[in-house]
Amino acid sequence: MISSAVSAALFADQDLQGRGKAGKICHYVLLFDRAVLDAHSHSIIPCRIIMNQDEKEVPLSSTGTKLAYIGQLTITPSGTITTGLIAYPEKDEETTAYIQDFQTDFAEDMNRVVRQSQIPLSISSETGIRMVRSRETAIGDFCADAYRVVSDAEIAFVNGGGIRADLPKGNITCCNGPAKRRQLFTA
Repeated sequence: MISSAVSAALFADQDLQGRGKAGKICHYVLLFDRAVLDAHSHSIIPCRIIMNQDEKEVPLSSTGTKLAYIGQLTITPSGTITTGLIAYPEKDEETTAYIQDFQTDFAEDMNRVVRQSQIPLSISSETGIRMVRSRETAIGDFCADAYRVVSDAEIAFVNGGGIRADLPKGNITCCNGPAKRRQLFTA
């Protein structure tokens, strides 16, 4: 586990020889001496060999965003480790039909009003700064309260990076509007 202080220092540092954030972590933290599969960054890297702090070669793959790829780690019987990416197959008719049936079965629940907000719940400031990643926000409080209620807990935390969309003023449903945008599932 990388401490917050180390993590913050790494991410504040300049790009290390074009390696990106995952490459910087691998370089500075000896723990990553065998392989790195990055499933958080938005970069797509099929496989790149980078050097860690001890100048050992470490394979690095990055899966990109929005489930573009699945990371693959292969260990041969001799102990050789490689990384790579697996592309998702095209959607098949059976899976598409299953999802459509599911959406039809739950349409009434998806359109039910679950909460109402007197203000828009935004992830960003008026100037475009993503506040939800660095401070308490109304939408972060809303999500944490929802997690707390649903899990019947006394306290709940939310990773601001997991809150991806604004919620409008007014009725909040799981699915709202003509485009059937899933508000709560997106936020």
